[in-house]
Amino acid sequence: MQIIIPILVVISALVFAPSARAQTDQPTAAAPAPAVAGPAPPAVSASQPQQKSTWNNGERCVQHTTKDVSAEIPDDHPNGPALVPASYFMPAGGPFKVAIDEPYNADNRYFGLILPPENQKFFFLEGASINAARIADNDPLVAQNIVEQSAALLTLQVPAAIDSFWRHVTLYVWYCDSVTHRPKYLSKLTIRTSSPVYSALIVWPVVILLYLVVAVALSRANIKNVKWYRYLDPVYMTAGSDGKGSLSKLQILFFSLIVFGLLSYIVVRTGVLSDLSSSVLLLLGITGFGSAAAKGTDEQKNTLSFENRSWLIRKGWLTPQGFAAINDASWHDIITNDNGEFDVYRYQSCIFSLIVGGALLVGGINELASFTIPGTLLGILGLSQAVYIGGKVVTKSPIGELDGAIDDLRGLEKKFVDTSIRTQDPNPAAGGQPLDIAIRRAGKSVYSEYIEKAKDVRGSFASLTGLQISDSQLEPNVAI
Repeated sequence: MQIIIPILVVISALVFAPSARAQTDQPTAAAPAPAVAGPAPPAVSASQPQQKSTWNNGERCVQHTTKDVSAEIPDDHPNGPALVPASYFMPAGGPFKVAIDEPYNADNRYFGLILPPENQKFFFLEGASINAARIADNDPLVAQNIVEQSAALLTLQVPAAIDSFWRHVTLYVWYCDSVTHRPKYLSKLTIRTSSPVYSALIVWPVVILLYLVVAVALSRANIKNVKWYRYLDPVYMTAGSDGKGSLSKLQILFFSLIVFGLLSYIVVRTGVLSDLSSSVLLLLGITGFGSAAAKGTDEQKNTLSFENRSWLIRKGWLTPQGFAAINDASWHDIITNDNGEFDVYRYQSCIFSLIVGGALLVGGINELASFTIPGTLLGILGLSQAVYIGGKVVTKSPIGELDGAIDDLRGLEKKFVDTSIRTQDPNPAAGGQPLDIAIRRAGKSVYSEYIEKAKDVRGSFASLTGLQISDSQLEPNVAI
């Protein structure tokens, strides 16, 4: 039940998003907020010298003792402009942005207070805990014409101590001007807070559940008769068409789960779907391109042609499922090349993927829109992918070599069968099985050439697959 309640809260917040913004507390007095004495100074440009602050270090216009704050909260100050939150929840222990629809003045100060509903403990915000800046021109609040371009944007560092189960709290913000160093007005906002603990308890089980659903779905198409929980192994889940572990597909799964989990977590924490930074998009693009290139290379070099695969199935060497039914994906495949040798470039790609994934989990847990991966680290990851793909291109593939050998073997079989059809039996009275007759017609030399090549191919096939081929499975298909 405790899990269902916050889920319903999140869904309600997303469905009724427009009304959620409209429910911010508006001024209760009929009279408009008094204007700030004198015109608001223009925003300081990069070319203009910044005006020296008239505030002394540690000076406040609102004191933060229980007695003083309780005296400041009543309607002794005029009601100020409405506070417009950038998200629908206030994340405990994280940054919270709220705009005030008034021109930004770099010399004015803001002080804040977060008051839980029981009013037993309050949290005073000053200094680094409440920063003001001119809102960016591309901010969603400006783009949607909710606030003016010159508005002030406050960034609050919300104390982790207000951690709660999506309960309402009241945020008070005092605007203090640079002339009197006293509050000019008091703005108020009622909003729900979100807990990092409860949010994690909702999101990460959902991520795990989706992973389990994929594992069960893949087990339904099981061609190896293994237990469903075998597919919980991410390497087994992302195995390639040949049944071996695929590094590129594993990387896509790894980063996709992290980004999905973080996006879901941010939605539950803030009620807003986060944007993705260019670094995250580039990261997903690198792994996606690597996977597509690796798959294309495998299709060219690590698969049997349709004719050869069909020939092996007719001979009984392979099942219709092909190599996927033979190979068993393992972590060994992730750090070795197609010949089973340790591949330092695959290993490099693995360890840097882990580093980037860990940094993404730690740094992107509050906001993915501004998360930045160092360009050099992305470059190393991209270079590892390029070398990984290049290694696949230039390295001889055992399956590719087998495919060429089967081409030659099929050519010798065709030569034997065609010769046996065109040639008369030199000793028809001898009778015998169709193969014996075909050998007499084609000649033992032609048959021996085929059978020797078949034995060589059998050896290569057995070393690659571990399957043993009987002598009867080597014989050419003849029809006399």
